[in-house]
Parts: sequence; C-alpha cells; structure tokens
Amino acid sequence: MAWGDAFNTGTAGTLTHAASLLTIQGVSAVAVILWFAWVCIVAYKDYGDGALASGDMVFLWIRALFTFTVLLFILVN
Repeated sequence: MAWGDAFNTGTAGTLTHAASLLTIQGVSAVAVILWFAWVCIVAYKDYGDGALASGDMVFLWIRALFTFTVLLFILVN
C-alpha cells in the first residue's frame, strides 16, 4: 500500500494527501510573503528613523528578496 493510500484510509477520506500538501504549501507561501513584507517595512521604517543607512536598507531588501525567492522555489518544487 502506498503512503498516499494509507493516509487517505487513515483520515477516512475526509482529507486527501494531495489536499494536505496544497494546504501546507499555501500556508507556508503566505507566511514567507508576509515575512518578506515585514522585513522590507521594518527596514524602511528604521531608515526613516535614521537607524539604518541607505546601503544597509538596500542590502536587507536584497538579502530578503534572495531568501524569499529560494524559499518559494523550495515550497513550490
């Protein structure tokens, strides 16, 4: 018996393994998008308050963008 069939049998057909994977990917993708937006907003606010130089803010944005891209690539594939 394949693990997918065992999962479907264990949940009595109320939740399939494909639906579970899609849900986990969706929730994780939303969390990554919210994290990326939070990093960009906090960096901009710190720049506005004078706590960060412009180069530091841009570096944070690029680093967050790279992490964002890698995490979404891993989640989708």
